[in-house]
Amino acid sequence: MDGQERASRVTASGAQLVESAGPLAGGSSVVATFTDGTIALYGGEPAAAWQIPLAAITGLTLSSRRTATELAGWVAGSHLHLRFDATILVGGTIDDLAELLGVAQPSSLRSRPKAHRRRWWVVTAIVVGLLVGGSAWLIVRSSHDSSAASLASDRSAAASVNLTGRQLPTGFSVDDPTTSPLAGLLGTAPATKPTAAERRDTRAIEDRYRSCLGISYAQDREFGGAGVTPPVEVPSLPYGRIGAAGDIEEVGSVTQRYASAADVAADRQQMALPRFPACFAAALARFVAGSSSAPVAASAQHLTQPFGAWATGGTAMVQIAGTSGNVPVQIGVSILLAGRDEQYLYTFASGGRFPASLRDQLVAEQGPRLAGLFATKTA
Repeated sequence: MDGQERASRVTASGAQLVESAGPLAGGSSVVATFTDGTIALYGGEPAAAWQIPLAAITGLTLSSRRTATELAGWVAGSHLHLRFDATILVGGTIDDLAELLGVAQPSSLRSRPKAHRRRWWVVTAIVVGLLVGGSAWLIVRSSHDSSAASLASDRSAAASVNLTGRQLPTGFSVDDPTTSPLAGLLGTAPATKPTAAERRDTRAIEDRYRSCLGISYAQDREFGGAGVTPPVEVPSLPYGRIGAAGDIEEVGSVTQRYASAADVAADRQQMALPRFPACFAAALARFVAGSSSAPVAASAQHLTQPFGAWATGGTAMVQIAGTSGNVPVQIGVSILLAGRDEQYLYTFASGGRFPASLRDQLVAEQGPRLAGLFATKTA
């Protein structure tokens, strides 16, 4: 990194939360992402996310020990205490991290070579397209920031029913939530201010969605005036694998908890429209492609209704520009509703299709979990 260029984001994978804090238990392994003004933690079991404004942390310190670096401070009455290996930071050095956090640099740790990133990211061009495109959807559906203390119970409940790695076949592993192919849709991608062109594309995609469904802006509960913002929205970690042909498959979920079951029932009424699955999947695919005019082939998923919940969903194929030409990408979304909760199960596949049998299995398992029945198989 040029000595005059300031890092804007530094990530520490495999960080350990030494003490319980916010929605995360002590001993949790998390991915910690540090930006100018925010610390975001993703991890634990069940997976949970916690975004902390630096302004809310008092007594923040960064110190080095013989085998690890430790970050500590106080937030909302909890002691935030992270431990991680500074030699595996991505995006900057320990000195860059200290500058981002506005704390003194640890004297015994200086810049060391960064670890090589996983081979997943040979498809950087595709990932960048997803992060840019998916952010438009997040701008519309993201929850308002609220006190972690006042919403801790609902956040914990939402996190407890998200997808977990135990439900997936051998070969799937946790991906970096900030740079995974599904980061934009899961809401774990770093926030960026949309450009004027991106805002125009977002409006055009939304208009095309409403035209597809045959509703007006005032009737639109996904992107329009009839929508209700959930007080709580918690993403799972993204889980991915590389197929035999070198293609990428990834899956993750987002659980939203609304103020009342009536809000969810109103969403269900619109989601039950025959054209909703294909229209909605097509809109998400265009957000991912970053273009309102991107050709999309979309269809409804043939789902068996899971025990305890109501479900619908669609898949869409879209071309994403890569370094060696366009790459076909499949975006899938299965939506499960139960009580005050809505869960979006997202799937991604490059150069192929996410296995429908695995998607159907996950929908069958997630329905009872969302309804609080927990009579599920977790292979």
